[in-house]
Amino acid sequence: EDFMFWKLDKLASQGYLAFGVDMFGAGRALWDKEEALAARKPLREDRSQMIERMMCAYETACSMEVADSARVGAIGYCFGGMAVLDLARSGLPKSLKATVSLHGILDRLDTPPTDVVGKVLVCHGGSDPFVTPEMLRDFESDMAARNAEDLHIHTYSGSKHAFTRPEKTTEGDSAAGLYYCELADAASWAAASALLDSCLRQTA
Repeated sequence: EDFMFWKLDKLASQGYLAFGVDMFGAGRALWDKEEALAARKPLREDRSQMIERMMCAYETACSMEVADSARVGAIGYCFGGMAVLDLARSGLPKSLKATVSLHGILDRLDTPPTDVVGKVLVCHGGSDPFVTPEMLRDFESDMAARNAEDLHIHTYSGSKHAFTRPEKTTEGDSAAGLYYCELADAASWAAASALLDSCLRQTA
């Protein structure tokens, strides 16, 4: 998907090894709504599968010759935002230093409580119809139960879902709860970049 490669290029331009994950094994973006829902359903219903796939991606990235496996970050958008949060909440990736979820799905993870790994930044649209206030409260409660010591939630007032995607600007997009917000996009990227910089840059 062009959006993912654009973000990977931006990370690479900042000096990071950027690695994208195909969560569904399709080898392509799933634009058909029914096909996308069918691909996501088993992962949403069994989050241990989600964590297993994310751990495979994490281990693959760490195994790359040019990677620093002691300092790893994870960024996810929308469904990917939920996936990286599940990874952090699994307690498994010990070198995961920073996790960023951008307009990700926020909820309680129904797996045995394990301590959250690393620092976590959540960038959330205040008018995102896919995350209800109850879901947000459940997420915060779950993170507290998992001893999240460094959790930051940035809420962008008035922003809908997909606020980082420049192509989401039509009336149909807005009616579906999706809309680009330039200010929220810039602010969330600045916050994500700052977190990665503080956690992953090698100090002298």
